[in-house]
Amino acid sequence: MGATLFVEASAGTGKTTSLVRRVTNLVATGTTTLDRIAAITFTEAAAAELRDRIRSNLEEASVDDRRGDAERDRCRQGIADLDQADIRTLHAFAGGLLRERPLEAGLPPSFETSDEIVASIKFEEEWSGWLDRHLDGETDLAAPLALALTLGLTVTHLRTIARAFHQNYSDLLAVSFDLAVSFDAPQSPPPAALETFRESVTELERLCAYSKNGPGDRLYDHVMDKLAGLRGLPETTTDQAEGYRLLLGLLPLRQSRGSQRDWNTDPDTGKNACAVLKDILGNLDQDANEAIQQAREAVLTPILEDLRQLVVEYARNRRAAGRAEFHDLLVWARELLRDNAQVRDYFRDRYTHLLIDEAQDTDPIQAEIAMLLAEPAHSGEAVANGDTRWDQINPEPGKLFVVGDPKQSIYSFRRADVGQMKRLQSTLEQSGGRTLKLVQNFRSQKPVIGWVNRLFEQWMEKGNTAGVDDGNAQAAYDAMAALWIGDTGNSFAPRVWALGNEAVEAAIGEIRQLEATDIGLLLRQMVAEPWETLDLTATANSGRETYRPVRYSDVCILMPRRTGLAALERGLEALDIPFRLESASLVFETQEIRDLLNCLKAIDDPADQLAIVAALRSPAFGCSDVDLLRHHSKGGSFDYLSNTSQGRGDEAVLGGFEALRSFHRARLDDATGALIDRFVRERGLMEAAVGYPRMREQWRRYRFLIEQAGRFNRAGGGTLRAFLQWVDDQISGGARVTETPVPESDEDAVRVMTIHGSKGLEFPVVILTGINSAPAPGGNSVIFDRASGRVEVGVGPARERFATSGFEELAELDNQMSAAEHIRLMYVATTRARDHLVLSMRRPAKGGKTTAAVIADYMVDHDDLWDAAELSASVALPETGPAGGGDQLPAVDEALHSTEHLDEWVEARQRTIDEFSRPRFVAATALSRVHKDEEQEPDSPEPWRRGRAGTSIGRAVHAVLQSIDLASGEGVDHRARAQAVAEGVPDREAEIARLTEVAVHSDIVRRAVASQRIWREVPVAAPVGDGSLHGFIDLLFEEEGGLVVVDYKTDAVSAEQLPDIMGRYRLQGGAYAHAIGQITGKPVKEVVFLYLQPKREVALPDLPGAMNDAAEAARSLLAADAV
Repeated sequence: MGATLFVEASAGTGKTTSLVRRVTNLVATGTTTLDRIAAITFTEAAAAELRDRIRSNLEEASVDDRRGDAERDRCRQGIADLDQADIRTLHAFAGGLLRERPLEAGLPPSFETSDEIVASIKFEEEWSGWLDRHLDGETDLAAPLALALTLGLTVTHLRTIARAFHQNYSDLLAVSFDLAVSFDAPQSPPPAALETFRESVTELERLCAYSKNGPGDRLYDHVMDKLAGLRGLPETTTDQAEGYRLLLGLLPLRQSRGSQRDWNTDPDTGKNACAVLKDILGNLDQDANEAIQQAREAVLTPILEDLRQLVVEYARNRRAAGRAEFHDLLVWARELLRDNAQVRDYFRDRYTHLLIDEAQDTDPIQAEIAMLLAEPAHSGEAVANGDTRWDQINPEPGKLFVVGDPKQSIYSFRRADVGQMKRLQSTLEQSGGRTLKLVQNFRSQKPVIGWVNRLFEQWMEKGNTAGVDDGNAQAAYDAMAALWIGDTGNSFAPRVWALGNEAVEAAIGEIRQLEATDIGLLLRQMVAEPWETLDLTATANSGRETYRPVRYSDVCILMPRRTGLAALERGLEALDIPFRLESASLVFETQEIRDLLNCLKAIDDPADQLAIVAALRSPAFGCSDVDLLRHHSKGGSFDYLSNTSQGRGDEAVLGGFEALRSFHRARLDDATGALIDRFVRERGLMEAAVGYPRMREQWRRYRFLIEQAGRFNRAGGGTLRAFLQWVDDQISGGARVTETPVPESDEDAVRVMTIHGSKGLEFPVVILTGINSAPAPGGNSVIFDRASGRVEVGVGPARERFATSGFEELAELDNQMSAAEHIRLMYVATTRARDHLVLSMRRPAKGGKTTAAVIADYMVDHDDLWDAAELSASVALPETGPAGGGDQLPAVDEALHSTEHLDEWVEARQRTIDEFSRPRFVAATALSRVHKDEEQEPDSPEPWRRGRAGTSIGRAVHAVLQSIDLASGEGVDHRARAQAVAEGVPDREAEIARLTEVAVHSDIVRRAVASQRIWREVPVAAPVGDGSLHGFIDLLFEEEGGLVVVDYKTDAVSAEQLPDIMGRYRLQGGAYAHAIGQITGKPVKEVVFLYLQPKREVALPDLPGAMNDAAEAARSLLAADAV
């Protein structure tokens, strides 16, 4: 009890059990009480489980006759005190420290903690504001940023750097980027290389004269092409960004083209003109690229420093506002303990013992917090604030108990650092602590443990790269001992299996398809033969190992990444294997979610024609390639907004466009979660899944995305576009934290998850797939070397990279660290297996060294440790005969399969389609026989008002009026700017704002605001005849006497044109009034058309007559369509 311990526990050896027993013994012996113990673990689920296990262990100890009366009494008191125990996650523990002493931490007492979605949304706003400020051109960084964008830096690169800085801002507090290496971009002259290019024109022209073939020679044509660009250069260039743009336009200069035999000798040099020309091109190319690369390095530095200041200042602002993110809790708690000796002593006295579980998984700041709390109290001695370094602390003996396994450190993307954990272990040992190693495995069978030991004894030893962080790249391997023997005498007793252990001459796509089929066949086989698995309940009851047949629900398929998921799904579905996905990253990659996301992207952005076509081909719309081709052949476009006025194209596609238009308008009003839920329901996606073999799995996936959207909305997320960006971030970031749906009790299904998602779990059967490719290198754009305090950045392809001076060096180390983590990932995967471990080993014969090939090499002389999984054809395929097996197939009526019968069936099908395809509704706008002004302005002389741009002005004005505060008019300029950009007419921002202001200050809108019962963009539909009349009311309000309908018009209407225009819109206004009156049961007192240029407010005369005429016209249209 009095020793500081670091327990290095291999997989399945009882890490948590050792911690639970430590807590029980501390309480039972009277060493401390539960309210003075802090037990810290990785996840909330693990914390809840740890609390339950401590309770259970205390209950057992309280009735254990081997303990004395005093110990049993203390255990009973411990059970009563359990609610006072500080058993929680690291972030919750840090938050508790801050909430107890907020003022000393510089926080408001009622500070809040944002979840990950809120934090992501808030940072996106902060980052977007930073970008907008500098792109506006009014800041010191504007010129370097403009030049960087000219040189190939992208907004995506900037965002990647900004997010990495934000997530690791604590590593930037003591770092600054040396601005001395940059230059003052606005005053710098254009690149000297550009002048060298100008001077080379004469020489290049002279040498081209020595080409024997002239035009047609590849080198000659290349040089002449470049000369054309050189001749077009301006005489002088004072703008630096323009100079570099021109220089980039001259590259690349190819030196591999042309042959000396096709060129004559250059008399000036006596050399072949081809060789001379290539030398000149090579020198020019080198000079240009060196100038460009120097400029890239120079402009990168001020950008990095500004981004560093952005995230550091953003953290300060969060602290001042009392809004913490998860990482803030750790940083601020560390600073509180490190910089305030009084507070440090207070908490050191408060907690007599700290116990840390799963230490390999958590943030390196955890080590600092633990050591600061474990330092002996100073008994009133004066201690300078901020002078304490965690790795120089000698912890009080027995106060610290750390449990972890460096071999399972696989969360570097969440700041876990195996090197930091090893430094903590070394610090504890140097201060008198001890390391205990647990190697008795209680999970896996002896054949599995034997195979794992043999592989990783070799692999981890080789993977411990010398020279990387003082040997801290890899954990040392300690062989485990097995508890379960697994020798049942059955041919399919527990063991390790190699499936398809061969290198084949095939592309990786084909290999993945074969692999998926093999896995599906093997699953059918292991259930049919059957394979055996340990029955834990029967074993506990009988006191001896008892086995039962394997079920599908015993199996988990693990994947290192998502790459082969589509092929795996197809393979399992083809063989009718029940399965379920249990990792968020996998669900995001399924076809159903991809299809739904394409539909949402099409709804959000009418200009994204790729998403529109993908949406139309999805189950939500069901358009075939033939439908799309027919639509194109008929002159239809794939812009569903402009297609309204064209009316050309395929009926199925046009029907899809109508739905997309409806949801596109609704996206501004509906919460994103509600919009997606309505889309799924209205497009019948749940019903369409009924015919799907894995119906419940498909439903689960749709529910998953709807729930994610709901969480996004509740976190303060706004638009559909923002949600789609967030989803893209989850996909690109891997979303590697498991999101496990609640299992359905009647579902016997194979589980599929990523290896990261399986951490801490175990399964009777594990199938490891996706190891038939080489592991990806580190690939981090921002690298934090915490041992040296360095931060290096590199973005873009190798030849066009923006990088700091030390990036290449750290990138190599990062690749080695990534390779070491990949080995640990494989260790985690293989140690999830309890009874059977199956490795899918088929791999390409060519290409990089795949993980499967590495495993095969290490195990080449150890065939005794694993067996080949042979596929048996007799049980592989589903039965194809009728139920009962012995019945004869019914006779085939050949007449039913004749071409004549097929023609009859096609005709009957078409009649049914025609019958049910007849419109059951009519739009209010269709009654006027003309389109609304914002969709057609044929008399306008300005080119920007014609065609699609004309519709954009009207849509933009409507959108602004729909979203601003009509009472004050606040936000007009901002909204007008945003809508002008969104509609593709940014130069018409002032026009949009002016028209909006006209409407805001009109008498009718003032009346609406004064009524205080006002609605905007109101969808209406009312029954008429055999169908319905529907439309959208721009503005609706209720005042004494009834409802008032307002319709905005952006027609440029003169006084002479007004009577004719009103005649065109009479039935449209009457239709709105008829529909809203019928569905609300309230009288409509007035319909007002508000013309915005010039401003005119015109009430519809004879409103009752217009309403009756509109209803009659709608009935006539419906009847005509039915004929």
